[in-house]
Amino acid sequence: MDDKNISEAGTRFLGWLCNEVLTSARGDRDTELSVQPSGRFWLGRLASEEAVEDLGFGDRGERLSPCAIGIRLLPIEAGPWSFTVTVSMCCWLKQDKTFHKSPKIEIPVTVTTGTDIEEQALGGEEIAAALTTATGATGYAAEIRVEVGHDAAGATELTVLLVNTTPQAVAGLADRNIYECSLTLSNLPHSPYTLEALPDAFRYERSVAAYGINCGVVAGAEAGSLRTSDMPTAEQARPAYWTGPGAEPDLTFRSLSADPLAALQQLVESHRAWGAAEWSDEMLESRRTTEQWSRAMRAAAAASAEKFRDEAARLAAGLDLLQKNSLLREAFRLMNRAMARSAAGKYDRWRPFQVGFLLANLVSVAASSDDTTIADVVWFATGGGKTETYLGLIVTAAFYERLSGRVAGVTAWSRFPLRMLSLQQTQRVTNTMAAAETVRRETAIGGEPFSVGFLVGGSSTPNKISKDSRGDDADPDDDEMPKRYQILETCPFCLQKTIEMRFDRLTWTLQHHCTNAACVWSEDALPFYIVDQEIFRFLPTVVVGTLDKAASIAVQGALRGIIAAPVAKCSVAGHGYTYVARTERPNGCLVPGCRGETIPLEMLKERYAPHSDCRTSCIFSGTASARLMLTTSRCSTPSKWRSPDDGPRFWPRPRRCRVTNARSACCTVAQLAFSLCRDLGLELHSGHATHRISRAGSLR
Repeated sequence: MDDKNISEAGTRFLGWLCNEVLTSARGDRDTELSVQPSGRFWLGRLASEEAVEDLGFGDRGERLSPCAIGIRLLPIEAGPWSFTVTVSMCCWLKQDKTFHKSPKIEIPVTVTTGTDIEEQALGGEEIAAALTTATGATGYAAEIRVEVGHDAAGATELTVLLVNTTPQAVAGLADRNIYECSLTLSNLPHSPYTLEALPDAFRYERSVAAYGINCGVVAGAEAGSLRTSDMPTAEQARPAYWTGPGAEPDLTFRSLSADPLAALQQLVESHRAWGAAEWSDEMLESRRTTEQWSRAMRAAAAASAEKFRDEAARLAAGLDLLQKNSLLREAFRLMNRAMARSAAGKYDRWRPFQVGFLLANLVSVAASSDDTTIADVVWFATGGGKTETYLGLIVTAAFYERLSGRVAGVTAWSRFPLRMLSLQQTQRVTNTMAAAETVRRETAIGGEPFSVGFLVGGSSTPNKISKDSRGDDADPDDDEMPKRYQILETCPFCLQKTIEMRFDRLTWTLQHHCTNAACVWSEDALPFYIVDQEIFRFLPTVVVGTLDKAASIAVQGALRGIIAAPVAKCSVAGHGYTYVARTERPNGCLVPGCRGETIPLEMLKERYAPHSDCRTSCIFSGTASARLMLTTSRCSTPSKWRSPDDGPRFWPRPRRCRVTNARSACCTVAQLAFSLCRDLGLELHSGHATHRISRAGSLR
């Protein structure tokens, strides 16, 4: 089934679903009930006006159980006005123990009113007579009310209402509500309202035809007519992923994993040509006239046109980098190969906006640049491909680092708001990195396996596993303990639900294992770490975690491994990296009781920090509203920056780090600021002075 047929099927299904909800909530298909109708039907129902007033809740009572629905609009012509209001409704009457629905009535009423009449009641006799005929009972009543007023700008507006005026004192009526109510307004030309809640900007369509009172408003069957709706709706067009000139480039994973340059060249050129037409001065002037832009809106459009040209230049720079940098081009090819494997046949190509994002950010992966002030936001509706987009960039960076000699260390630290990191997201990240690891092995690229760390700790996963556990801590002697911390539902390599949890006392690791004999992962534990200390020991390629973990950098020394180098490695196989020695760990190894020796790191310490010119933007908030925004930039070659002793370094250029409200900052955040700046060689701005923090920790 192609995209067009899928879209049409989705539209039909949504229409069917909405109709099912409406008919069920209104009672359109029901004719008999053994229960009170007001307890069953909650749409299209109007309570008696007197009953609502007797509740004594005022406007709140009207919202809880409305007695009226209607439409408010701006008439184009000055009064007096003459138009037609058509109302429809039905009632439920009790006979013995069963409620029976009456036939539905529909009454057209001609309304004539002028600006000198503030409120007018019409059609009461006609509607009451029709209800009596339909129900065979007296007492049901309703009327049309027309109110003349003015909006916030002083323009004359009309409010047309259908009100249930059935008296409370009428005997013999078990249910005084009226049901399946609607109101249609015709033969009254009207102008749209302007939504003041939206900015007065050229990007927004701020007009709305009319407002509903206790309901929605939709266009009626006749031209210019309006009708109440029990389900407020807003139409949004389905996105067209390719609107550029010419044919859409071949952005399949297969094509880009073979030779990406031709398709990417076509994409960049089409993007530039599209912008030259859509953002030209002639087009903006035409829109200014047609859409009646203000001078400020026209100026904002011109500024946005300039931003488009900047964006087009970034795409072109990314393409140029791919053409000149063979390692980056190979990393991009391998990334597409890995994404094809990760997709597992569910999709086979990129959408153009995804590739545009990748191109624009390649400069931050493999070249020194000055774009560290840019924070890119990928926004799209659910299912648009946001996750795959940033994963594509991460995988490209991971391959590029391996190809350029970085054999281990963290490539990306993905931080989520506390309640937004779902296990599904973690599974998707892990599946993608497993696909990348499979490609890495197939192409015999050296280095440690690509791996993922789940850094949340606390109630979800253990911060550490101690020999002498206390309370609810993870107990290494409890055989059931590993099962309680299973994160992955399926194996990221074979995609089967064959996960088994184990605790390995030899390496002191809590492990996910795949028991599928046919799985391509032939080693013991899956490359997935969930204990905080294990993440520090093995420094997985991608760390997925929550924002609160970043705030513990100041008090958790081993977290330095994510943004800088560990101290050394432990000589005991499977123990990983070591950090600063402590009384309980004299060799700096995080495995309890380890007495191994320290051995040198497998690469220069400078290579553990982000190798490329990665842009990192972090916000840390403290209890005293302190906030730290950190931006770092690293050179991709040692020749571009040297430390003060003129020795080759990969240290970052001096950047500035600003702490707002530093005087009221909580102690942890203040420590965090100074610790980060000391480790990264940054300048700290407190709003009063600039300080250079040496790596020895002294404040200059």
